[in-house]
Amino acid sequence: YITLTKPKNTLPKSLLSQPIYTVITADDETKKLKTQIQQCMVTNAGHLVSYLHTWDNCRELWDINKDAFIRRYERAKPLMSKFDADISRSVGAVNLLMFV
Repeated sequence: YITLTKPKNTLPKSLLSQPIYTVITADDETKKLKTQIQQCMVTNAGHLVSYLHTWDNCRELWDINKDAFIRRYERAKPLMSKFDADISRSVGAVNLLMFV
């Protein structure tokens, strides 16, 4: 048979009379862990901003209103040489993305 006993409380009596959130927020290990997490969040935010800036060169590919661009292009009726140059420029931008 297994005898179940009530676990002995390892906390001092002074802590038992306080709410658990007070005990946790006053704990030195908790404070240290919270500080480390905050420092990592600040560092990671900086890395994220840096990463997002790598895509600024390619912003025109997704910021353009594609339907309006096509309508303007149709109305302009560009020469075939202009059309080929625009296609080449777009392909160059896409190729640039592959190396980012």
